[in-house]
Amino acid sequence: MSVFKFLLVNLIYFVGISTAWSFGIGYYTFFRPVVAGMLTGLVLGDIVLGITAGAVVNIIYLDFVSFEDKHKGDPCLTAIISVVAAVILKINSIEALAIAFLLGFTGNLIWKYRLNINIFLSNKFKNNKSTLLSELILPQILLFIMSVAVISLCFLIIYLSQGYFDNHYEFLRNLLFLSGMFILFNSIFSNVLSKGNFDLVFVYILTFLMLFFVRSIIIVSAVIIFLIYCFYDTYRDLSKNKFVNKTSIMSKDTVSRAWVLWINFSYFSKELEDEKDINSFNIIKDNIFMQVILSQIFALLCIYFALSENLILLISFSLLFVAVIIYVSYSNFRVGFCNGKEALIQRIIEINKSKLKKYFNLIFSILFMIVIVNLRLKYSIRLEDNVSGIISILIASILFKALSNGKIKEYYLMPIIYLIPLLISLVVPSV
Repeated sequence: MSVFKFLLVNLIYFVGISTAWSFGIGYYTFFRPVVAGMLTGLVLGDIVLGITAGAVVNIIYLDFVSFEDKHKGDPCLTAIISVVAAVILKINSIEALAIAFLLGFTGNLIWKYRLNINIFLSNKFKNNKSTLLSELILPQILLFIMSVAVISLCFLIIYLSQGYFDNHYEFLRNLLFLSGMFILFNSIFSNVLSKGNFDLVFVYILTFLMLFFVRSIIIVSAVIIFLIYCFYDTYRDLSKNKFVNKTSIMSKDTVSRAWVLWINFSYFSKELEDEKDINSFNIIKDNIFMQVILSQIFALLCIYFALSENLILLISFSLLFVAVIIYVSYSNFRVGFCNGKEALIQRIIEINKSKLKKYFNLIFSILFMIVIVNLRLKYSIRLEDNVSGIISILIASILFKALSNGKIKEYYLMPIIYLIPLLISLVVPSV
């Protein structure tokens, strides 16, 4: 890999994990595995492999929410490393997932220490008249250095293991495939159980049966049409509330400028010093709606198009998601910043009553089942080559999920994720 390509990969990761520069869309695009994988694949010269590897990784990070303490590692880093491993070691996306999932936890070092470093810099330069250096330039430079260090470490591990992998190719490929399937099975069970609605089992079964008679693209198209109706209905209800600037005489241009500063550098906007409470509330509510609902729906659609290798629709829906993010963020900011917290609360109430939220579990269940079936079809040959091993992994995953019951943190379970497939690969012969 050339130095230029290495720097481009680092840039993808930096923009993904940085809260600055990208108008708030970096976290919802570059940071998401299906997009990060596509861009990494483009840089490395195999965009089809990139979108497939990113899609597989994205399945296990569908429920990733930044403000909850249940991280499974760094989604963006995991996707990037998955593509790199697939290209260098010449393995498929599920096998690459097993490697990337482990290395993805190194990204947690950045999340753990970046806030402490930023606080240290702010305190060190607190007497400085300009906060540009302490609150913007230095934190971003250090974040880039940290991202390069983490990416370099992961690249080094893969390169150093290449020789050993070549010498034990068949055994390691089988072990990695079973480990990848074990990770995927556990993620599938977690997503299904997290909805907590027994009625959705009927939706999963019905969707699965429909796929025997109806092409998946037809069902997905019907879901997209329904989503358009939900967005229109929500927009119509929100537009009924006329925007009246009650607390400020600021012009629209001034509000737009304040939003640009907030969305890129929320910690660096002087206009927001008197509105911290409003904007903290705004951030939380934006996150809940966009991360829990919008992100998962758009991610499932992008995963489907990625597994179908439909690059045009994948890019189109990624851009559509960007537009939705900017609209929701700016409109909520404008209401909260100029009309006050009560107006923003009323807006959030309207959003919470939207059909999109009401039918979210139903939409998720249909799209999730379609994605899982497509994943199975894409790797049907590989699955059929090791039927006994896959059945054993499935049983082990069910027992593992029942015993752990989600009460054990993911990184404590890392050895089990690889030990169980290792035992199965040694004991159960491939068919």
